[in-house]
Amino acid sequence: MTPEHFRAVRALYEAVVELPAEARAAHLHTLSSEPLLLSDVLALFDAGAAAPNGWITRPVRGALAELSKPAPGVGAVIGVWRISAEIGEGGMGSVFLVERCDGHFEQIAALKLLKGLPSAERLAYFSRERQLLAKLTHTNIARLYDGGITSNGQPYLVMEYVEGLHVDQHCQSARLSRDGVLKLFIEACHGVAFAHRQLIVHCDIKPSNLLINKDGRPVLLDFGIARLSDAEASELGTILPAQAFTPRYASPEQQAGEAISTLSDIYSLGLLLAELLDLAQGRDRELAAIIAKASHAEQNQRYPSVDALIDDLHRYRQRLPLRAMPATRTYVARKFLARRWPLVLSALAFAATVAAFTVQVVFERDVATAQRDRATQAEASAQRINAFLGSVLSSVDPDNARSMDRSLMQSVLNQAAARALTELRDRPRELREISTVIADSYFSISDFAQAEHHYQIAQSNFVDVDPNDLSITAARLQLLHKYAKSLMASDKLDAAKAVLNRGLADARRHLGDRHEITLSLRTLQAEQLFRAGLPKQSLALAEDNYLQMQRAQISDPDIWFDQLVLMAKMNSNSGNFERARPILQQAITLASERYGASSSRTLRARNNLAVLLLQSKRYTDAVMLLRPLARDAERYLGENNYLTISLLSNLGTALRYSGENIESGEYYVKAYQRSVAAFGVSYDLSLQLANNLAIYELNNGQAKRALQRINDVVRIVEPQHERLDPFLIESLRTHALALVANRQIELARAAWHDVIERDLALYGAMDAQTLSDQAALETLGKP
Repeated sequence: MTPEHFRAVRALYEAVVELPAEARAAHLHTLSSEPLLLSDVLALFDAGAAAPNGWITRPVRGALAELSKPAPGVGAVIGVWRISAEIGEGGMGSVFLVERCDGHFEQIAALKLLKGLPSAERLAYFSRERQLLAKLTHTNIARLYDGGITSNGQPYLVMEYVEGLHVDQHCQSARLSRDGVLKLFIEACHGVAFAHRQLIVHCDIKPSNLLINKDGRPVLLDFGIARLSDAEASELGTILPAQAFTPRYASPEQQAGEAISTLSDIYSLGLLLAELLDLAQGRDRELAAIIAKASHAEQNQRYPSVDALIDDLHRYRQRLPLRAMPATRTYVARKFLARRWPLVLSALAFAATVAAFTVQVVFERDVATAQRDRATQAEASAQRINAFLGSVLSSVDPDNARSMDRSLMQSVLNQAAARALTELRDRPRELREISTVIADSYFSISDFAQAEHHYQIAQSNFVDVDPNDLSITAARLQLLHKYAKSLMASDKLDAAKAVLNRGLADARRHLGDRHEITLSLRTLQAEQLFRAGLPKQSLALAEDNYLQMQRAQISDPDIWFDQLVLMAKMNSNSGNFERARPILQQAITLASERYGASSSRTLRARNNLAVLLLQSKRYTDAVMLLRPLARDAERYLGENNYLTISLLSNLGTALRYSGENIESGEYYVKAYQRSVAAFGVSYDLSLQLANNLAIYELNNGQAKRALQRINDVVRIVEPQHERLDPFLIESLRTHALALVANRQIELARAAWHDVIERDLALYGAMDAQTLSDQAALETLGKP
């Protein structure tokens, strides 16, 4: 209160204090017509009636004097918290840094002492609100620890103390790119969406209420001054008072004092996004449309939910048509071409860009020794061209890179790699960034050897960096994750194990056990154990990691998707189909919502469901799922895409077990021929498909051809794989069957003994596969 307002409240209070309670309001309206003044006087009576010691039983001057006491200072104790320092003040009250002082345990927190004269109704609402806010346990929301009412009736809240920069300050200091801003903003939006699902509206979203902590994670503050959505409040019979807010970011309905809903937060998010993008590379036409829709003056024209806003931002990053844009044929066609033919354009742009890059940078670098200003221009130009090259090359992803352009992609990438190593050899940061993009692109077209090579180059260029900089540590560990993944894709399981062990030790030491990078490395470690023939250890690690991710409230959809797919695959392979199927359905739903039905992630998850149906012997269901799925993959990913080819083979298997033998052979042959044409005879997929084709040939009386084919497979696979590698054992099993079919009984008996010995080590004596192989050996009789 200002002194003038305080004097006016006191005068009106004293004028009606002796009147009966039911007559006070009417008489007050004859004395004053100022709504705020009348509201404060009536609130004072309500607070007096509700206060534990009863203000109304004490002299008016004493009650008002107590209410007008200055804010507590350093050393004061509120509840179990001792004030260490005042760290802020806003429209809703003062914020203090506090320490727990009850002796149970040490804890630092932020205490917000709310201003105003709370009525009995508002105090009851505050108690209900505090209980709900305490449930906002999300990685992107500052936790509410405690709350209560001071001795003079002022509500207070105790929240997690977050040390970091305001989001706008972080974007400036870190010089985030436009995509960097979007990734950060999307992560923050997940926190808001979580709160909305609990019927909590923030009411004051602005840069100072979104901090970026030392881990680079956005954390929303001041949910302590949030409120229930008006729908929830009305169900409680609560009339909400006017809420403090920052006018610059408040929605029109909020400023007008009208009903508040989750749409009000969406409006504020739109304004916040606009401000953050202006600090980066600005907005293009599509981002402007997203901002305009989110911050539309009319509520029914905004995004209906934060999840819908997040979805459009994901669509923007994936170059898909936006919900915020008019769905004209021209627009949809342009987005389609941007996704499907980036390399046709990049091949033309690449030569001209690199030539311009070389000429301009070399020329200006020479001139720079004499003219400082031109050196500055050269540096800026080089950075812009590096960024452009990165954006061109990063368009090579599984959803854009149709396999019929694979040779063109490899040619472009080979040229890019050679130029980067020559032109950027004295620029480690730029070389690291470009090498990472090149490696990602090679990985996307399944050229894992080249991907591994360029990830190594990128890793070797982490020089002249601060080892204590957590953002650098996080970037280095993310790159190490990619490197380990490329090693596993090339079946270098021992090397991948060593890399993952090293990476996990660093991640735990620098980032903590529950950081998303640590947990994603553990997911990859579980996959490495699975592929190395240790399914029980792998499943135990994956189950534990799944629980850790839930507790850590991991929101990154990519990390969750990888974990869910791995969990489902391992449970399915161990025969636990009842547990695997709902996990896999969750992965499919996540991929569909986040990336779209045509995304390679969604198609891959649907393929895993088909494999589960095959493993559980639901062959007809598998055929029904795989037929349209194979057509979708050919349409969206191309005929010679890795996943498309795998789907053809899986369809062949489903048809074979369904009794459609002739048709199954057509799919087996088609899959094998496409794999050899795209990747070569010695490629892992080609070898797996050759094994499948050999089995088909055995079942169709082509024993000699099958033996020749599987001999070639084993000859290539055995030196490259670990002794207990599941695919190697599968190949040896097919080889044993082929020897039997060719009546080479003694060789077959030795082959079965070898397979069973590996079965025992990998699966155990009572496993169904071990028992099946022992039965096959017994059919040969004794030697």
